[in-house]
Amino acid sequence: MAANAEITEAAEITKALQRATKDFNLCPNRVWAVARSLPGREKNLPFLIPPTEKNKSMVGHEGHKQCTFDFCEYSRLDFTSVVQRHESCTEDPCERLQGLFPSAILEKAAIDGSPTAWKLDGGSMIQPLQRFMAISHVWSDGTGTGAWADGEVNKCLYSFFKGIAKQFQCEGIWWDTISIPKGKLARSRAINKIQDNYEDARITLVHDCFLRNWEWVDAETACFAIIMSPWFSRGWTLLELAKSPKVKVMFKGALIKDLDEDILAKAEGSSGRHRIATKAIVNLRNKRITNVNDLLTVLGPRHTSWHRDIAIISGLLVGVEIGQVSTQQDIYQRILTQIAKVSHGNLFYNSATMSKCFSWCSANLLDLPLASSESALRVQKNGEVVGTWSVVKLDRIPDRHYIWTDTHPLIRATLRLALMDKDNHILLVEPGVISVTRALVVKISKKVVREVSCQFVGSVKFHPQQKLSEADFFHREAEVRIGHLEGMVEVEGGAWSQVKTWSGDKRVTNSNQLNRPSISGAGESRQVGQWKTDFKSQEWTEGITTQPEVKEKEKEKEGQLRLSTANVDGGEKGDPNVKNQYRWTALHRAIWRGHDEEAQGLIKSGKVNKTIQDKFGQQAIHLAAERGNERVVNLLLQGQDVDPDVRCQHDGQTALHRAAWGGSEAVVKLLLRAKAEPNIQDSMGWTSLHWAAQYNHEAIAKHLLKDGADPDIQCKDKKTALYIAVDRGSASVVELLLEGKADFNIQCKNNKTALDIAAEGNYTSVAQLVLLWAAKVGHEALVKVLVEKDANVESKCSRYSRTPLSWASSNGHEAIVKLLVEKDANVESKDSRYGRTPLLWASSNGHEAIVKLLVEKYANVESKDSRYGRTPLLWAAGNGHKAVVKLLVEKGANVNVKDGSGWTILQVTAKKGHLDVVDRLLIAQADVNAAAAKDN
Repeated sequence: MAANAEITEAAEITKALQRATKDFNLCPNRVWAVARSLPGREKNLPFLIPPTEKNKSMVGHEGHKQCTFDFCEYSRLDFTSVVQRHESCTEDPCERLQGLFPSAILEKAAIDGSPTAWKLDGGSMIQPLQRFMAISHVWSDGTGTGAWADGEVNKCLYSFFKGIAKQFQCEGIWWDTISIPKGKLARSRAINKIQDNYEDARITLVHDCFLRNWEWVDAETACFAIIMSPWFSRGWTLLELAKSPKVKVMFKGALIKDLDEDILAKAEGSSGRHRIATKAIVNLRNKRITNVNDLLTVLGPRHTSWHRDIAIISGLLVGVEIGQVSTQQDIYQRILTQIAKVSHGNLFYNSATMSKCFSWCSANLLDLPLASSESALRVQKNGEVVGTWSVVKLDRIPDRHYIWTDTHPLIRATLRLALMDKDNHILLVEPGVISVTRALVVKISKKVVREVSCQFVGSVKFHPQQKLSEADFFHREAEVRIGHLEGMVEVEGGAWSQVKTWSGDKRVTNSNQLNRPSISGAGESRQVGQWKTDFKSQEWTEGITTQPEVKEKEKEKEGQLRLSTANVDGGEKGDPNVKNQYRWTALHRAIWRGHDEEAQGLIKSGKVNKTIQDKFGQQAIHLAAERGNERVVNLLLQGQDVDPDVRCQHDGQTALHRAAWGGSEAVVKLLLRAKAEPNIQDSMGWTSLHWAAQYNHEAIAKHLLKDGADPDIQCKDKKTALYIAVDRGSASVVELLLEGKADFNIQCKNNKTALDIAAEGNYTSVAQLVLLWAAKVGHEALVKVLVEKDANVESKCSRYSRTPLSWASSNGHEAIVKLLVEKDANVESKDSRYGRTPLLWASSNGHEAIVKLLVEKYANVESKDSRYGRTPLLWAAGNGHKAVVKLLVEKGANVNVKDGSGWTILQVTAKKGHLDVVDRLLIAQADVNAAAAKDN
């Protein structure tokens, strides 16, 4: 049974991969990499890849015909010189921007540690705390530097990004194309701060042409599109997703959605496919690297144009400095000492090693295997790795059981030589393992007093697995230090005999004993945590390129932009309320940069002043609300010191304004529960509802209206929320506002009303929505304007697919019905809920004049609804509408028709007591016997 299940599972995985590559034209390497990065690995594929018939319009990958599941040919191409793209050019030929983004200004800012985001005019840098937009993009799309000189970009492309920045009230742009200097020192400084730009940005905009060709349908399809996009597979995306608190993704038609609020937050209670795709993205959001496994998991499936970029990304993600001339190994060694944790399983690899004290690690960190065990080994500052191992003598496992398949020839030769020198080498086995399939071969030092130091030789595998008894383990658990033996003083006798002498006759150490033997460098026996290095630290430091010293003046300047470590540590070593030159405290900085745990810790400590204002008058609650941090906002609101309605001095906004701007439904609900006032106007006169309308935040608008938001408040330009929603094309918010009785006729400063804007028809979806609403409520003038502007009279509402004619017929708006039928509106259209035509609705509700209009337009008097199988005559008779019955009978309607349950018109009408209608049906010769027969 188990074998059959495995075969079935394998078949499903294969089918899913074929479906992805053949039916959807997706890169097999990208599909495979995404699946393998998730818990369950390739078992995710059948759930991740949708059925072919459900996604016929899926956008495929271009240029991936030669890719395989383990190699992406396309990703190996050099896209750094791809010609810059043009974006909606209005000029032919398109101009290159010249004279902007001066390199001297950029170089100075980078060297000084100042922001390298440009003001929108391209002439100078933004100042700290000024809002800017960061761009996360794909160079193969033509959004890189291309072949242009420094600071030259296509005018149309920059204007496009500039317009989006303005849309989100940003005063500057950080875009690597124009924000990374060329000079060595400046470039090194800029790269070391690259993650700061994403943490400090008001928004990070994701630009990927694959996604821009993808029609927005819902959060589920968007999630799948993102994980299949070139952007998601690039290396730098890892850093940008992890560091950006607010990410906006652009889809087809320049539609921009919030990654967290509009896409990831919708996964709860959704399909398995949506949850799997969401997991792949969430794994990178706010990712904290705490061990080597974390790093390997997120970096494994990533591609970069330059191989060294992966090392740089890794270093920046972990938080180590990248020197001007740092080698890949330099960076990886700093990462290892920063993380300070590895798993036993990480050390079983088959590749070249680093040098000196890091000789236990592969030269390329990504060659380390993922480990299933926890990170129990500790990496010391000088590169040694220390932890518990089981110690086995070499002769305990016969040579014939060693497996050399796929072992590199040079590594195999080194290991074979070591195995011949049994007196000076031992095997290290993962603790707790009895059936051994692999081990490390290490050389032990001959310098022995009470402990022994080891040097990594390589890993070996065994077949069949070796079932060792307790007697085979020289030490069941021992503290082992693996480093570098060069320069150690030798003593007489074999190293193994020294270990035996040290250990005495007691060969097995019980794992429950408090004092485990220690195998380490020379010196007295020490407990864990009391280690002092026994290897030459100078040797390690010689192998790493040191960072150039930063001048004191530059340190001081950097300190003005960054708070002290003591400050960020929550006041344990200093005052957490210390302010920098921009009046930011540790709490401001932690909240804005998305360091949630630090922010929560600061608040819970009780030592921070939660109401300190920065240079723009912002309190911590403003920043937390804008970032959508529900937990931090909740903590800030506890107690009496934080006012939810406190206004920022710079723009007059409250926390509710900021939450509505950022699209955080959870924070909006939290603030409203705290009695935040929804009708406060900011410096532009905008309420929170205006901001919800601006960005089509439907759920937020609903909460605001429910809590008393006034839809008719006018801003300084006299615009209402409805005007803004119509002008921005925020169709779903327009519908909410209309249902909330918003006034369509309020004039703005330009003397236009929301009705005028809707009539202009700049947004088809809004024009259709307004037409539906106007037909539904009987707004004849608005319907007339819209149909004269050629609004689609066949537009359907999202809920039940009802047309304007369906609503007008149902609700008795005769003049509107006349307008619509004169525009050839379809009189036979049916809604999706009941399957009723306009004539069925009009007949059911007794609108005689409308019935007459529709019949004159040849509406089918014998049409039946899909739920009850009733005709217009049956509905009219059953509801007692005598005049409509008379009209339909005169038009030849069948008086003996039966509904879906077999009831005749007479039977339905009599049962409801409409005797006058019964008389009219009898006059029309309705079959009495047929009705009686049904009763029997």
